[in-house]
Amino acid sequence: MGRKQHVVNLSDEERRTLEWFISTGEHKAEDITPARILLKADDGLTDAGICEHVGCSIGTPYNARKNYCDEGSWRFIAASPTANMSANSMAMPKRD
Repeated sequence: MGRKQHVVNLSDEERRTLEWFISTGEHKAEDITPARILLKADDGLTDAGICEHVGCSIGTPYNARKNYCDEGSWRFIAASPTANMSANSMAMPKRD
């Protein structure tokens, strides 16, 4: 079996954002699961180990890693409070 094609290396900011995303209790489980998988993958767990910890099928970690490598963590970062703050502060004022 070869090396993993999609390796997850999270920055400190990405890790904090994913941990925040998981801990807020405001998101659906289907959104939280990939975040948990990325954190476990960054810790060096195998897909089988991730499945044990997260409680998902064997293909789910692969898909989460692939999506992260293809798209980045923008989905989670866009939901973070600091991203929302900066997006709101840069919004154009409404016209009357």
